Amino acid sequence: MTELELESRIAACIQTLAALKKKAPELRQKQLQQCLDNATEKGNSKAIEAIKNILQREAIRKRWRNVQWAVKPPSGDSITRLKVPTEDGVSVFATKQGVEEQAAAKLKECFQTARVAPICNDQLLEDFGYLGEKEATRKVLDGT
Repeated sequence: MTELELESRIAACIQTLAALKKKAPELRQKQLQQCLDNATEKGNSKAIEAIKNILQREAIRKRWRNVQWAVKPPSGDSITRLKVPTEDGVSVFATKQGVEEQAAAKLKECFQTARVAPICNDQLLEDFGYLGEKEATRKVLDGT
């Protein structure tokens, strides 16, 4: 088997796993229901009780996951380290002040780039304004 064939098989496996991941909850539910039906046919009361407990626990967990998703804001840790490419390589900033200064510098660069765009130094900006609050905007919207 060549390396290319191996890579293509790995890619196919990854795609199959991604497709199965979407179906997994439904497949698990079906499998547990089949186990419950089998246990009921055999009259195995311990298995029936155990499977019902599993189904109930998973239903409660799913319900609370949905509630928490809707109620709680997304949580994420704050940035504690920042790697910035420099001429000498990569600099690491690990203090609060260093992280904030580097982030501010990058944001400033991005916003200043927007201000020097050709449209910002054009008659169009003078006519319409940044927020479209000038008379020309109203004329365009009115179709005149």
